[in-house]
Amino acid sequence: MSPVTLVHGTAWGPAGAMSYFQTGRGRPVLLLHDVDGLMHRASLLAVLAQAHRLIVPDLPSANGGPKDKPQAAWISDLLDALGFDGVTVIADADHAMPALRVALTDPERVERLVLLTDGPADPPPVALADRFEQVGTPLLVVSWAGNTDTLTEFLAA
Repeated sequence: MSPVTLVHGTAWGPAGAMSYFQTGRGRPVLLLHDVDGLMHRASLLAVLAQAHRLIVPDLPSANGGPKDKPQAAWISDLLDALGFDGVTVIADADHAMPALRVALTDPERVERLVLLTDGPADPPPVALADRFEQVGTPLLVVSWAGNTDTLTEFLAA
């Protein structure tokens, strides 16, 4: 698989400039992950970029981004600025809470939610799974161990 090239972009929202990186083509997928740690996920990026336009925001509190605005609101502002509705959101463990907030408070915006873990992937708590069923957003919790089959099948559905 060829290496992935991330292209820098800037969107403008209520808080000003919002920095992000992108690669690939196709349906948009918002990948919430520290930009500095992305190369640890190079194989994930390469697989997803084959069929999706990956947007990797330089999140608030990461890499000198704005720290005064809650991440979930910042993510919603970025989606507005980019004109995205019905986007898939993939979040690592460090970004699960803002991803969950966006998906639950703005369900028409988040088509699917994937939470990546580095350890065993336990099913989500029943209350959380029930809440996502109520809002109609499919939720997948998957262990990231280099195996992308479950993730690509979920995104293709």
